[in-house]
Amino acid sequence: MSWDLLDVLAAAVLLGGTALAIGLVFRTARAPTYRLAAITGVLACLALVWINAAVGLVGTAENDFNMFYNLIPLAGFAGAVIIRAKANGLAVTAIVLAAPMAAALAAGLVSQAAVIAPQVIGLHLLFMAGFSFAAWQFRLASRT
Repeated sequence: MSWDLLDVLAAAVLLGGTALAIGLVFRTARAPTYRLAAITGVLACLALVWINAAVGLVGTAENDFNMFYNLIPLAGFAGAVIIRAKANGLAVTAIVLAAPMAAALAAGLVSQAAVIAPQVIGLHLLFMAGFSFAAWQFRLASRT
């Protein structure tokens, strides 16, 4: 792959935003379960955007179906802002992020069956597991 200036800037924004988010978590959260949940969610969002931008989750990066995946991290950010990063609300937000991954997998299997490889199914399951794990950890953090 040949990177141009826009690719480098996008990578800098993604990595810089991730570093800022993780730094904010360590400055503001004391509960280890909250930290683990937040870092899991942030890294899952980073991986989702990075993979989708690089090669696309369904078919190639140019496949219009892949545009949907960019909305998932935005929904997570919006949810975190709306509920003011409270653990109980973030648990719900993380589950809300896992649900579209399941829906996208189902929709992809129906409408994009020719380009859904076993690795794509595995990636969807991995992201769903990551968001679900974050939800579980946020739920535990809300009880302390």
